[in-house]
Amino acid sequence: MMKKIAFIMIFGALSLQSVGYTSGVVVDSIKSSGDSSHSPECKNNEDKIKGCMERVYYSNGNLLREIPYKDGKIEGIKKEYHENGNLLREIPYKDDKRDGVEKRYGEDGSLRFSITFENGKAISGKCGNGKTIDSQKLRELWRLDKSRLGCD
Repeated sequence: MMKKIAFIMIFGALSLQSVGYTSGVVVDSIKSSGDSSHSPECKNNEDKIKGCMERVYYSNGNLLREIPYKDGKIEGIKKEYHENGNLLREIPYKDDKRDGVEKRYGEDGSLRFSITFENGKAISGKCGNGKTIDSQKLRELWRLDKSRLGCD
């Protein structure tokens, strides 16, 4: 009986090493999302140096976010998803800084806004309806509630 209990405890501990739970979100370094990037899963910091994709999942199994790493930094397109599986946003990174056009989408898949970044700095923005985002709002982007960008 003691051997069975010890086996169950060891097996359970090993099983939980690859999966972590935080506030309804499952972090799983083994599960495959079926995307086309073909990057290996990040399992540790060494993988992030070699190049890998970190994937985080909602508790319902849907993908929450994908973060590409190379040389220990975010490099490539970080993607986040709504719980229903639709794309929430795409954020291009170069050398751990936003660089390129970030796009944010509604739960229905419609484009809400896009913001162009250069070396981590927002330089221009446009609402999904074509309206330009005010430069003052872009400068304060990091502390603004995104609903206050004036795109609604």
